Amino acid sequence: VAVSRYFHVRNRTRWIPYPEYRQMPIGEFVWAPLGGVPTIVEYLNIWAEARRVMPDMLVVRYEDFRAHPEPTLARVAEYLGLSASATEVAEAVAYAAFENLKQKEQQGAIDNHRLGAKQAGNPDSLKVRRGKVRGYVDYFTPEEVERLESYVRQHLDASYGYFTGD
Repeated sequence: VAVSRYFHVRNRTRWIPYPEYRQMPIGEFVWAPLGGVPTIVEYLNIWAEARRVMPDMLVVRYEDFRAHPEPTLARVAEYLGLSASATEVAEAVAYAAFENLKQKEQQGAIDNHRLGAKQAGNPDSLKVRRGKVRGYVDYFTPEEVERLESYVRQHLDASYGYFTGD
């Protein structure tokens, strides 16, 4: 989330409340006091606590969608009370497949102001950018990755299933 936010702030949005964030190197940005990893973890932990008093809340992780898109989407549809056949789920998954959406965004085939490159020739200015699980490791040294993962391991509520073998 922090890395995606970094590219959004740096390449997509015109206005941000803290303009100095736009020029921060990624290694500083992900630890920034407003919107960095500690803030994101704190936010997610608020939701984890809310799940304890609202147990019917559904949590869906990006990793789950990438690894098992059809069963995950079927679970979301069921949770929302939508009757979706296996065929409808498969069609929705095919339409929303990362490569398909990326191609549509690059071609301008989806008429939405939130999509499309904000900087011509800069693939990092696309909304549908990489779609890679654990893609953040590509932007940091092994030591920085360990620091990030250690922080998450120590501070994020275990119910999310990260770094627990899930």
